[in-house]
Amino acid sequence: MPSWGVAACAERIVRGHSDERGAMCFVEGQRDLGFAIARSYWLFASQPNQLRGAHAHRALRQLYVAVAGRLEVVLRDPHQTRRIVLAAPNQGLYVAPMTWRHVENISSDAVLLVLASADFAEDDYLRDFDAYLAVAGAIGAA
Repeated sequence: MPSWGVAACAERIVRGHSDERGAMCFVEGQRDLGFAIARSYWLFASQPNQLRGAHAHRALRQLYVAVAGRLEVVLRDPHQTRRIVLAAPNQGLYVAPMTWRHVENISSDAVLLVLASADFAEDDYLRDFDAYLAVAGAIGAA
């Protein structure tokens, strides 16, 4: 399996437990993700018809979980595009490095939890799609 791009991304079931009191989900970084969680953040209160993301990371690995509501994640690389709907708190999406992504069709009640493998680093971002394609093409040619 490739280590970058859309082919390396994968839907994951987030482990959990339920009983007569209710349900819970949990993620243990290295065990469940293959990376330690260095940073977590969540997106909420998105305005209708807004697009979030629209960038790629050179090295960062992430897990997306819609802990509330519904949203669509669009993954792209030079070879393919894939659309994933996240609509359950036990449904995760592993987003591999060098994958262009954006989030759209976000419900008004959506909360997207993101677990990341590293702290914020501006130099890890590729925010221009043409620049991303140039870097991804160089990796693919190597």
